[in-house]
Amino acid sequence: MTATNLYRIRPAEKSDARAMNSIESEAFPDLERPTKFRRELQRNDVVYLVATRPWTKEERDAARRGERSNNRQPATADLVGRAQHSLEGLMFQALGLIGKNLPAEHVGGFQGIWFALDTAHLTVIASRPDERRKGIGELLLMAAVELAMHRTSRTVTLEVRASNEAARALYRKYAFQDVGVRKRYYSGGEDAIIMTTPPIWSKDYIAHFSLLTRKFEARWGESHRVLI
Repeated sequence: MTATNLYRIRPAEKSDARAMNSIESEAFPDLERPTKFRRELQRNDVVYLVATRPWTKEERDAARRGERSNNRQPATADLVGRAQHSLEGLMFQALGLIGKNLPAEHVGGFQGIWFALDTAHLTVIASRPDERRKGIGELLLMAAVELAMHRTSRTVTLEVRASNEAARALYRKYAFQDVGVRKRYYSGGEDAIIMTTPPIWSKDYIAHFSLLTRKFEARWGESHRVLI
């Protein structure tokens, strides 16, 4: 009997915007301009999906107190630690996570998908650094391909940092191929590698994708994915 994955995928809602901004700032600390997700979530040509799970009791209690729940709270005598702890408390307060405003679910990651003509373009995949290596990125990628299939897109494409070998390996696993380079695309002057799938409605791709889905669920558990 296949276990159930702790995370589920659903379309992002306006109430997720603050959590998405928090994830973006953690995942991309060098980002010059934060994304205005409240505005982004109103667009008709972009779909955002979030990976959510239930709060643990520790996380819920800590969030309501304006603290972090990952056992990184500073010692009383540590001045720098106390300052960081206070800033983290203010962050929770700013995100509306204290008291009765605590969201119903914990958001561990999100992605954006831009649909244009017959192409689904993945604009971003991000997860919280302390929740990586739990299959969230791959789960979001699977959901993006499934949504592209639902919308009858022909291919899925994206850009990825040339140095991000872990992400590139994941995309190659799902049959994305290098098709071009955008020079100095990222801040700091790093190139972006353009990667694209073969036609996702081909028999070969459907068989490959179905096999990967089964392997993922055998490892991480069956996931509930609500895409529309």
